Amino acid sequence: MSRVVMDVSGQLKQLTWPFGTCNQNTQPFCNCLIGFNPKLGNDWYLGDYSGGCVRRTKLQCGNASAANQGKDRFQEYSNMRLPEHPQFVASGSATECESSCLKNCSCTAYAYDRNGCSIWTMDLVNLQQLLGNDSSGSSLYLRLAASEFSRDNNMGIIIGVVGSVVVVLGLLYVMWKQQRRLIATPCVLWPNTCWLSFLGKDRIYVLHGFCFGGNKKLLVYDYMQNGSLDSHLFHGKESKVLDKKTRYQIALGTARGLAFLHEGCRDCIVHYDIKPQNILLDVEFCPKVADFGLAKLIGRELIRVLTTMRGTTGHLAPEWIVRVAITTKAHVYSYGMMLFELISGRRNCDQSEARIVKFFPIRAASVVIEGGDVHCLLDHMLEKRVDVEEAQRICKVAC
Repeated sequence: MSRVVMDVSGQLKQLTWPFGTCNQNTQPFCNCLIGFNPKLGNDWYLGDYSGGCVRRTKLQCGNASAANQGKDRFQEYSNMRLPEHPQFVASGSATECESSCLKNCSCTAYAYDRNGCSIWTMDLVNLQQLLGNDSSGSSLYLRLAASEFSRDNNMGIIIGVVGSVVVVLGLLYVMWKQQRRLIATPCVLWPNTCWLSFLGKDRIYVLHGFCFGGNKKLLVYDYMQNGSLDSHLFHGKESKVLDKKTRYQIALGTARGLAFLHEGCRDCIVHYDIKPQNILLDVEFCPKVADFGLAKLIGRELIRVLTTMRGTTGHLAPEWIVRVAITTKAHVYSYGMMLFELISGRRNCDQSEARIVKFFPIRAASVVIEGGDVHCLLDHMLEKRVDVEEAQRICKVAC
């Protein structure tokens, strides 16, 4: 529902589609205005908001009856950056300005400030909720059918009850984090709490809250019934066998989660530690990317960032070794390393009794490049139930 463009001055501006508003303190970042729904529901679900929003209930335009429960009314939005293309109307007060809007059947909103009375007769575009420390905005009054206000009152009661239940259920599961190494620098915990709770995406493990006392810190997450991916790959007979369909679902879901971190957030987020231990599975084995303890925000204006080495052996991208700037490509590499472990059911780095470290991805890459039988790379628990072409395709993606 928004896009970023560069104006003639060279400044970037975020523009929203019809009847949408953006607020940096909410998640998702942009939403439809009250009384409006996405025009294209399926596209909206897939992350394409370009269709904008449409009214749920048509305006009555003064035609009050028992059916529509009275004339149109106005919903106030305070401290807003006003929409473009206003029409200025001579008016001596806010009441007169409101009356002018009601008399015009095409009027969708009005504002009355130091500049006088402004009304809008077209779609409202480029609305933005300004931050609390920015007092340059004005109050915008959005025109809605009277029935929308009675609907919102009923929904307020329902949301209040449901919200209380969700909070109680969320507290049922508390992840214990012993921040032993972070006692000297407790601020490391704070970045998680600042932005992780705003992610709110299907494939991201969302933080609901936190608390701390002394050297003990608690993070509150949803309960994930099937634990982490590594518990189903590396624990032998204790592990539940993951069939090829489930593994494909996990691979695809994890990729979508990483794509969201790269493109779906206000700032690009580099996780730095993608591995099976940090992929959690719900009751249906749908994956969620978790543990953002090493993650870093990268502004959209930055292409790459220099940082100290972070991550786990067996999943580190070559950039870490040669100490060059890190980009989102490091995610792609770590994802490929995780794919090898997902399809093989073994750890990438395996130390033998002779203390010789064997790096499985090297062997796998050799088999793929030389056109060998990829079945020898697959988890023996899958037996021969994997199609050859399918296995080759997954191995090539991992490489």
